[in-house]
Amino acid sequence: MNKKFISLLVVLIVVVAGLYWAFGLPRVGDPEIPASTQAMANGEYLYNAAGCAACHQVDGAEGPVGGYEIESPFGGSFSTPNITPDTETGIGGWSGRDFLLAIKHGRSPTGGFYWPAFPYRSYQGMAVQLDDEWLEHHGRLSGR
Repeated sequence: MNKKFISLLVVLIVVVAGLYWAFGLPRVGDPEIPASTQAMANGEYLYNAAGCAACHQVDGAEGPVGGYEIESPFGGSFSTPNITPDTETGIGGWSGRDFLLAIKHGRSPTGGFYWPAFPYRSYQGMAVQLDDEWLEHHGRLSGR
C-alpha cells in the first residue's frame, strides 16, 4: 500500500509539473513602454548589443522585417519574424508584457513557445534591471 501511494504521488507530481511547464505563463506585469529620445537610443544600443539584427535584419530590407531562413537539422526550415512597428505583421500591437514574455521566456503573446533558435535563454540570464532597457528597445521597435 505504501509503495503504491508513493508511486502514485510521484506520477501525480510529474504530471502536474509537465502541465505547468506546458501551459503556465511566467508572471510578468504589464509595464509601460518608455518613449523618450534617450529611451530610443538605449533601445537601439540593446538591439545591437544583443545581436537582434543577425536574424531580423535581412540584406537589402528596410528595418528588422525578418525573413531570415534557418534550416532545421530535423528537416525543413523556419523564418525569423518581422519585429517592425507594423501592427499586422510586426510587433506594433504588442504590450510591454508581450515583449518581455517573448524576450525573456520564449513565449508568444498567445502563450505559444518560440523555437529554441531564438536566444531567449541567453536574455533570461540578464539582470532584472535590464527589463527597462528591453522595454526601451520595444518602444524603439514599435515606434512609440
